[in-house]
Amino acid sequence: MEREILTEKDHKPLYGLLLAGGYSTRMGTDKAFFEYKNEPIYKRSARLLASVCVRTFISCRLEQETLFSGYPTIPDQDPSCGPASGILSAFLSYPAVSWLVIPVDMPNLTISFLQNNLIKKCDSECDVVAIREGNSGYLQPMVAIYHPSSVSVMQREFNKGNYSLKSILNQLNTQEIEYFDSNKILSNYNTRADWENEK
Repeated sequence: MEREILTEKDHKPLYGLLLAGGYSTRMGTDKAFFEYKNEPIYKRSARLLASVCVRTFISCRLEQETLFSGYPTIPDQDPSCGPASGILSAFLSYPAVSWLVIPVDMPNLTISFLQNNLIKKCDSECDVVAIREGNSGYLQPMVAIYHPSSVSVMQREFNKGNYSLKSILNQLNTQEIEYFDSNKILSNYNTRADWENEK
C-alpha cells in the first residue's frame, strides 16, 4: 500500500524524481555512480527521496536504465535538452501527481531540509515551489516541487526550444522559498576535485 504523502496543491500525491540523466562531462565519468561514503551517490539520493515521497523514480538516459537495477526509472525522452526534458518525461508517465525533484550531485540534502523548506511550505496556488539561495540570490530550479499545473507552460516553452528551467520558472506562478545556505546543503559537485574535497 502506498503511503499517504500529499502536497497542499489540490492534495496531489507527491512523487520523487532523481535527476541522473546528465552526461557528467566535467566529471569525466557518470557522477551518479561516484562513490560517496561507501556507496554510489544515486543510492543515497534515491533513499532520501523515498523517505518523503509516495514513490521515487530515477530520471535517466535510456542506455542507463539497466545500470540502476532494482530502482524504478523514467527514461528521459530527450536528455540532450537538460533537466526540463526529464521533468516533462516524468509528467508524461504520471500526469496527476506532483514531483519533488532533486539532482544526483547534491549529497548534503537532508530529509528535514526537504520537509521544512519545500513540502511543508508548499502553497496551494503555486505551479512550482523552488528554493532561492539567500546568500547568492540564485533560484534553484532543480530542488523544487513541480505541480501538474506547470506542465502546459513547460511543454510550450520546450516546444519553442527554450530548455532553461530558470527561464520557464519566470513564466510560472513560482513560490520562492528563501534559504540561507550556511551549511552547504545546496552545494553540488561537478568535478572529481569537488567530490574529493567533500569526502
